[in-house]
Amino acid sequence: MNNIEIYILLLAGILYFTRILIYSVGSKRERRYSYPNEDKISKEFISVIIPARNEENNIKRCVESLLDSDYPNDKYEIIIVNDRSEDNTLNILKEYEEHIKIINIIEKNPHQNLQGKVGAIQAGIENSKGELLLFTDADCRVHKKWIETISKLFNEYGVDFIASFALIESDSIFGKIQGVEWVMTNTMAAGEVGVGSPYGCYGNNISYRKSAYEKIGGYKNIKFSVTEDLALLQAMNNNNKRVKYICNPEAVVYTLPEKSIKDLLNQQKRWILGGLALKLKATFYVLTSISIWLSIFVNLFFGNYYLVGLTVFIKLLGDLIVLLPSLKQLNLKKYYIYTVPALFLFIFFEIVIPFLMINHKVKWKGQEFKA
Repeated sequence: MNNIEIYILLLAGILYFTRILIYSVGSKRERRYSYPNEDKISKEFISVIIPARNEENNIKRCVESLLDSDYPNDKYEIIIVNDRSEDNTLNILKEYEEHIKIINIIEKNPHQNLQGKVGAIQAGIENSKGELLLFTDADCRVHKKWIETISKLFNEYGVDFIASFALIESDSIFGKIQGVEWVMTNTMAAGEVGVGSPYGCYGNNISYRKSAYEKIGGYKNIKFSVTEDLALLQAMNNNNKRVKYICNPEAVVYTLPEKSIKDLLNQQKRWILGGLALKLKATFYVLTSISIWLSIFVNLFFGNYYLVGLTVFIKLLGDLIVLLPSLKQLNLKKYYIYTVPALFLFIFFEIVIPFLMINHKVKWKGQEFKA
């Protein structure tokens, strides 16, 4: 065995645990600020905005969860933007028209930066009355205290932008493994916010002040991205807006898992293509992953299989250190048994996704975009 294999393993271990330290410290900081003072009461009117395209199978679940909210009915509005749906989404929405505001988009937005979902979000904002804007997706359901908790946190910390955890709701093993993976990526995103370098969030559970959004020029002033949530977060951060990432079981939304590996890979591809806009900001994350894989491949080549096992162990241990506190805080201890399969799913993504990135076209909601 040559010293070079040992040196590569040591480098990989140092880089990876530096990454783990950053995520652990940052996410711990955000968890500490995830619970509002119970005496805090929001005085601002709230607009909940949901873009919907071809969601006939999911939209009832979403709307009914919002109508079941504990928040006072006269202090919030629900705006559903039907984005050129080709199914029965609009007719289903009309069943609730006494309780919600329906915006019906029938033509593609001509503005270059307002293509697809972004155009629907912009239409919802333009028709909203609230200073606080809360967003989720049409295939999600929200916690009964979602609106109340988010509104209290805005008042507690005086922030401009809040991201919160989205959880997978599923009875299948495949769905639960995806659920652990979502908690992991949310935790990593929270960790980045906690150390002052926000790189990502999930658009199905974000909120922001309309005044902050308008001051940065909104989506009209942001280059189009297939991950519009990331683009907005970066714009907010670059304009010195205050950002928090909340880990609170009463501030979550529940989404549905992807049905197949193919769909899951397409989802991951879309997120990573959107992340290319980070450029040098993501360099450290990429280097830490490359160092791990370099150690694995070099030691496989030289037949040092126990060093391969040690490298994989380092990765899994580090990821568990980041993941488990969030599962505990979200009352998801029942997911512990799915953590290792989910972390191996991470490894699978890191192997396969680079090959999918050759083609920068993404299909989403019946539309094709080029990142």
